[in-house]
Amino acid sequence: FMGINAYELPAGEFIRWLKITRSYPAIYGHAPKGNLALMESLAKAMRAQGGEIWTRCETKQILVTDEVARGVVVQTDKDEMEIASRVVISNAGPQKTVELAGSENFDKGYLKQMKESLRPASSIMIHTVSDRPLLEHADSLILTEARRVNWIACPTEACPELAPPGKHLMVSYSTPAFNFPPYDFDQEIAWHLQDLKENIPRFGSEGDILAVNCFHGEWPAFRTWLGYDLPQKTPIENLYNVGDAVKPSGRTGLPASVASGRMVVEDVKSRIKPGEA
Repeated sequence: FMGINAYELPAGEFIRWLKITRSYPAIYGHAPKGNLALMESLAKAMRAQGGEIWTRCETKQILVTDEVARGVVVQTDKDEMEIASRVVISNAGPQKTVELAGSENFDKGYLKQMKESLRPASSIMIHTVSDRPLLEHADSLILTEARRVNWIACPTEACPELAPPGKHLMVSYSTPAFNFPPYDFDQEIAWHLQDLKENIPRFGSEGDILAVNCFHGEWPAFRTWLGYDLPQKTPIENLYNVGDAVKPSGRTGLPASVASGRMVVEDVKSRIKPGEA
C-alpha cells in the first residue's frame, strides 16, 4: 500500500498509519465504471457550483511577482492565455511546480530540501486478461513470501463493467528490492511473473498479459516515501502543492492526496475571504 519495502519505511510512519487506519473501516474497493467516473463525478459537482474545467490545456507557467503567485499561463486549443488568480494550487509535484514558477523565485533552503527529501517510490503493475477470473474473489490478495509481488486483485469480480463482456481483469503490483535507481526492470518483471505463476495456478495457462507498466523517475508510483514529504505551502506566497509528495504523516496513496487537498483548502479559506483583493 505504501509503495516501498518494510525495511525502507520509517517506524514512526508505520505506527501513525496504523493509528489512522483504526479510525475508519479498512474496506478496500474499486470504483464502479473505473477511476474516470470518479473524476467525472467531481467535475459535475464543480460545474454545479459555477466552476469551469478545461481539459487538454497545458500549464506553461506559474506567474510570480514580488514573491507572490499571481496566476498561470495555459495553452488552450487556440492560443496561450494568461489567467490571474489570488491562489495557485499545483498537483504536478514540487519539482514541476518549481520548474513552472521558476527556480529563481525559491530560496536555496527550499530547493535543497526538495532535492534531499523527496524519494520517489517505484512500482511494476501488470494487467492480465482471461476468460474466467484468475482470482475468484473481489478482495485483494497480499503475498508475504513472494520474491516481488505484494498485491493482487481481480477488479472485475466487483465491477464487471471494467472489462468487455466475458472477459476478466487481474491487476498485480510489485516493488523493487531497493527503491533507489538504477533499476533492472527486466529482472524485476521476470521475478514478478514468476511470483504470479507460483501463486495463481491458472496464470500461465489461461491468462494473457495485457500491459506491463514500470512507474519510476518523473512518473513514479508515489512521488515520495512516507515520512519524506515537503510542506504544502511553498516559499512563494499563495502558491501551494497538493498530492502524494506533500501528504500528512501516516497517510498514503489517494487518501493522502485527498487529505493534502483538504488541508490546503482550509488554509486558503482561513487566509483569503471571498471578495478580497
